[in-house]
Amino acid sequence: MDAKAHATKLLQIARKNMKRKGRASEVTVTLEDITARIESGHCEVTGVAFVLDNPYPRLAGRKRTPSDPLAPSLDRICSEDEDYSPENVQVVTNFFNNAKGEQLSNEETLQLMYAHTKLLRDRPKD
Repeated sequence: MDAKAHATKLLQIARKNMKRKGRASEVTVTLEDITARIESGHCEVTGVAFVLDNPYPRLAGRKRTPSDPLAPSLDRICSEDEDYSPENVQVVTNFFNNAKGEQLSNEETLQLMYAHTKLLRDRPKD
């Protein structure tokens, strides 16, 4: 899947999310903007390179194929009652977006990620 295809999918998801909340007009970020951010090749927060080709095959009996944790994901910087505007979105990895959720800031999420990395690095080897 190329950058534009990913961007199209992310924009569709944003519109669906806001339509469900009765606020479909609050998606003002454009396909071109999202595509350009994906084409940068890396997460806007962590700098981790995006994986655009999903390595997971469609699984029998599942409604959707799982996404690669390093695939691009559209994240609202301020999730609480905010729109999908160019100023309020960032393109990050699925992993980062899922870790951040709706309660944490970018900085809080990075602190947790660093703490877990340190814990894994410092634990005794079996």
